Amino acid sequence: MKNTTINKNSYDVFGKLLVKVQFFEQLVKIFVSLLNKDIKSKNKAISNLCYKDILNDDIPKRKQTLGVLMIAVKNVIKSFDNKEFEELLEKRNIFIHKLHKIYLSNDIKNNNTDEDLEKFILELWNLTDKYTDIFTGLISLSTKFITNNKINLSGIEEYEKDLLKFLE
Repeated sequence: MKNTTINKNSYDVFGKLLVKVQFFEQLVKIFVSLLNKDIKSKNKAISNLCYKDILNDDIPKRKQTLGVLMIAVKNVIKSFDNKEFEELLEKRNIFIHKLHKIYLSNDIKNNNTDEDLEKFILELWNLTDKYTDIFTGLISLSTKFITNNKINLSGIEEYEKDLLKFLE
């Protein structure tokens, strides 16, 4: 997203970021669905999350929020219990629920400038990219483990280095 000026009319950027955030959320959901049954059974919110129907939101009691999924991840992998991962959730929630009120509204109470908006969007964009790569690596390693390396993951194996760098 280099050389892009962001302002209140950058709807193309907002749309791209929305899709990136949604993709990241699906990766987190897929990873959590791959956790073993014992781990999932300790958290009622994810106990019925199964990889076979991961994208089906019509299943009763299946509308896990990103916050619930991130708590499950932090409980399993302590490296995710960090300020940056929390910041990603916080910025995602602002983007989804309060972007207009905080950054786009012409309300007198809104003191944010285009520079504030640009800084916010770039920070969320970069965090989303970073954690998308990390979760892609997690899914690659998890799938290898579950299948005893019987599935070719050459398209996503490269992201394992992002995971290992994060865990250092």
